[in-house]
Amino acid sequence: RYHLQHIFRKLDDAFAGHDLGAQIEADLAFHVAIIEATHDPALRKVGDAVIQLMYGHIRRNLDRLMPDPVSATRLREQHREMFAAIIARDAEAAGIAAAAHMAYVRAKARENSAPC
Repeated sequence: RYHLQHIFRKLDDAFAGHDLGAQIEADLAFHVAIIEATHDPALRKVGDAVIQLMYGHIRRNLDRLMPDPVSATRLREQHREMFAAIIARDAEAAGIAAAAHMAYVRAKARENSAPC
């Protein structure tokens, strides 16, 4: 729990700034910490297997989304919602927050790749 709190503080601090590299590293670390917090060996194996893929997706998404202040604020809020639900041990709220986060990122990716 302390580890996740520490990682989240780094993420929130990074998202308050404008260093894209720090944001990418902190975002990836946060998602990895969530996987580790499940203590599910199968999920951890999957996480280990897709870490490089996750890095690429996070890098591309943040590269597109963070320059927009509205998107940056929304991403920061979504991470806060996921963190709060996990700390509260509210699996349902955490699942809802994670699904909303993924849906938002996918929708924004589609918007950014739509032909003009």
